[in-house]
Amino acid sequence: MLVPSWASATGLIFPSLHALISRNTDEHSQGSVLGGSQVAGGLGRVVAPLTAGWLFELYSIKSPFLVGAAASALALWLALRIPAAVARKAEEDLDPTDKWTGPVAAHEPRDAPDARSP
Repeated sequence: MLVPSWASATGLIFPSLHALISRNTDEHSQGSVLGGSQVAGGLGRVVAPLTAGWLFELYSIKSPFLVGAAASALALWLALRIPAAVARKAEEDLDPTDKWTGPVAAHEPRDAPDARSP
């Protein structure tokens, strides 16, 4: 039951995460930023289990969980420090004619009149 849940969650989270990363970088640096996120994710998948095993062996069975909780709390604290003005600025930068954020992204025909207007 755990493996299908993990696979489903990963299948839902990672494409959305990469879409957010690519939309928040300029077109000239998307490759390097997405590559950097892959490197960080890969390092996390290799280094974290090794570190957790080392902490388990060195200290106690609780230590990897405590360190993981502290890292999660730090990430949450950093995420909450992102100012709302940055998010508003990103929304203002959306171009209605852009193929990723404009009418095509909303599954509306590009040249058709708005159905809501009289």
